[in-house]
Amino acid sequence: MALRDLPHVTGTHTEIEMQQDGSIDVVIVVETELELSALHPKHEKTKVDSLVRALSSHLISHPHYGGKLRLKTAGH
Repeated sequence: MALRDLPHVTGTHTEIEMQQDGSIDVVIVVETELELSALHPKHEKTKVDSLVRALSSHLISHPHYGGKLRLKTAGH
């Protein structure tokens, strides 16, 4: 299963972060329609927690990613 196939994932893309020491970090950005801020009135904790668990499980079962994962609300 690809990241895009997980519930509430609306898209993915890869970014590269440059560090001061010249190294790079590969970051997989996962976008969701869910509101991630717990202070936002549309935040649904149960759905966000479920998505975070699914992403964690996905990373454990696909160790070849080898980078960072960033979860963000689409459009933010």
